[in-house]
Amino acid sequence: MLTLHIGFGRIEFRLHSSRNLKAKRALLLPLKARLATLFNVACAEVSHLDQPNLGVLGFSCVSNSGVQARRILDQIVDYLESSRSQVEIIDHQLEVISF
Repeated sequence: MLTLHIGFGRIEFRLHSSRNLKAKRALLLPLKARLATLFNVACAEVSHLDQPNLGVLGFSCVSNSGVQARRILDQIVDYLESSRSQVEIIDHQLEVISF
């Protein structure tokens, strides 16, 4: 029997340079695309859609290894914390489930 591991998470963040929703979208669109490309994850803004300085990104990945799924999630958080993006992480939650 094959085991499927699904990693998913949410990152709540603050954008210091965003003054309006248009500026927020201009920052988040390339960031979501970069996360999807670098880490092979699905990524979407899932909360605080109407607040220009706050947001929540949700993301998920599928792997044949729970360890690998968790590594991908941790790498996303590390990337956002260490990158020169204008995102300040307020909180994050990560989880891996297995089927």
